[in-house]
Amino acid sequence: MMRNKCVAAATGDYIVQIDGDLLLHPQFIADHEAFARRGCYLKGGRVCLDERLTAAICAEERARPIRFWTAGAEKRENTLRIPWAARALASTYGRRRSSGLGANMSFWRDDFLAVNGYDEHFEGWGGEDDDLALRLQRYGVRKRSLKFAGLVYHLWHGHEHMYNLDRNRRYLEEMNRRGDWRCDDGVDKWL
Repeated sequence: MMRNKCVAAATGDYIVQIDGDLLLHPQFIADHEAFARRGCYLKGGRVCLDERLTAAICAEERARPIRFWTAGAEKRENTLRIPWAARALASTYGRRRSSGLGANMSFWRDDFLAVNGYDEHFEGWGGEDDDLALRLQRYGVRKRSLKFAGLVYHLWHGHEHMYNLDRNRRYLEEMNRRGDWRCDDGVDKWL
């Protein structure tokens, strides 16, 4: 619901979406801008930080550079920003992997509105990002990858908010079988 409300209130043509538990690479927005193409949405990755590194960053009260060799950084390949490799992989990388990641995703606002945004049947964590991305694809919007660009660093936290994961996954499977590109309970009520 909150993501729908935010996009409904947004006035720009292009939406870059993140979560509140992230640190952004200094070139994050520039990368999303450089890779944006009409008829496409962007899906980036993230570097998960462990509990110890997150505690150290929070105690310092300032962001610090996260490098390939930084202790406590998981998925180390996602710490690498290599623009030429990102350009080479943008249209082909991760075709069979997850369709969406709300923590690092961008899209044209009019495409989002056309599919009626996020399906508000999803509550809690899990499935809502993939559902949106799959509906965008059924509508005709292609996925582009931000491998080696658009870097974000996910601060460690517990997972108490994942209480509806199984319910959300079942709903995602059901909606995927239906093959609709527009959801019924979405952003239109907030416009």
